[in-house]
Amino acid sequence: MFELVKADHDGAQGPGYWRTHFTQVFDRLTQSPGYTVEDLRKITAPTLILTGDRDDFCPVEEGGACYRMLEQGELAVLPNHAHFISPSAVQASIEFLERHQVGAQQSPASG
Repeated sequence: MFELVKADHDGAQGPGYWRTHFTQVFDRLTQSPGYTVEDLRKITAPTLILTGDRDDFCPVEEGGACYRMLEQGELAVLPNHAHFISPSAVQASIEFLERHQVGAQQSPASG
């Protein structure tokens, strides 16, 4: 796995970039982004909260709390699913994007 990550990031960004990538990932996972669940009320765009029913990083209860703060939120809870990207997570995301792409393409004049 390390060789794949190294090849992906060094190939796209230059030799040794994998070190920068790991530092950024570590920082993002261990430091607060500085916003609260209440701040989600400010988001007006359609937003998908996607979690698994066995997700240790975003339990269903936290996902639900975030969803309730959103003006145009949707909540998808994947059964038997932890915190990883699976085909079912990708499919849920694609379906969300397709639903909202259609809405964005329609203007008031075109109905």
